[in-house]
Amino acid sequence: MENVFYQFNKLSNIMITFLMSIMLLGCILYTKTKVFKGTEREIKLYGMLMGMNRLDIIIIAIQFIQAITFTYAAIIKQVDVKLYAIMLAITTGFYVLYKIRSIFFESMSLLTQIIAIYLNQTLYQYTIETKENPFVQVLQVILTTFMILYAIYAFLTHLDGVIQQNKNVRRNTSEKT
Repeated sequence: MENVFYQFNKLSNIMITFLMSIMLLGCILYTKTKVFKGTEREIKLYGMLMGMNRLDIIIIAIQFIQAITFTYAAIIKQVDVKLYAIMLAITTGFYVLYKIRSIFFESMSLLTQIIAIYLNQTLYQYTIETKENPFVQVLQVILTTFMILYAIYAFLTHLDGVIQQNKNVRRNTSEKT
């Protein structure tokens, strides 16, 4: 039982970061809907997300959690690689259950994320032990940038996949009626 509390204590920082990012996203979306002007860009954004069922919204939320988790691991170098690998595997598993055809791509994506977290952690430990080698710091900046861009790319790819699948479902149901 003590080990469970220890693991939850390790996750407290990411939980706070996640809650803050959700509140920030909620505030942004609230102000955007409050000040809806009807521009073409706003209509396209709301049109993509309208008509989604609960499962689609849950999958988007799970992918957002995965993106925040991976970005957090990229920025905060002192993370438990095994714990974050398990967290990313769980979110990937939910997406694979949703879209079974993407199991190979998702497995490769998960492997890439775990390797990137491990390399980031290793470079961080090496920097601490060798007193800040400039070459290693440049590698760390490049890896962190790659991790953040990959998190954004993966989230947008999954969002597009959910939207396209939702659009195809709506198109097929309207053709049958």
